[in-house]
Amino acid sequence: MVVVYDIEAAASAVPSTVTSSKPLKRMPHLFAKVLQLPFRSDKDVEVHETPECYMFAIQHSGLAAEDVRVQVLEIVPGAVKVVVGLLSSSSDENQVDCWRFRLPPTTSPEATRVEYSDEVLLVTVPKIEAGGLDRLVAPA
Repeated sequence: MVVVYDIEAAASAVPSTVTSSKPLKRMPHLFAKVLQLPFRSDKDVEVHETPECYMFAIQHSGLAAEDVRVQVLEIVPGAVKVVVGLLSSSSDENQVDCWRFRLPPTTSPEATRVEYSDEVLLVTVPKIEAGGLDRLVAPA
């Protein structure tokens, strides 16, 4: 069975109100908080959630603790991206195939901590206390 589509006929059937040239409105940012790690998207990352924070553990050898850095970037008002980077890496900031995680609204990306020891990179993103957005949950 062969299916043939007549695109011109389908386009002419669309009402003119749909094809009019209205100015596009800016879409709201879908993810307000994102964590980006300096590894390919297929890298194994262990994600742990506790009542106080989210922890991301990555096995990676050959780093020094001083090679790891964290930047918190405001993409647009209300949208924040936490970029964990390696100083020894020569890759650019606009990687397409990198590991990303959408952070829930209950997190505080500005307080993200990074540690590297025993060939494990540990990224900790604390949660915000339920009673108020200005208080972080204290570790137990």
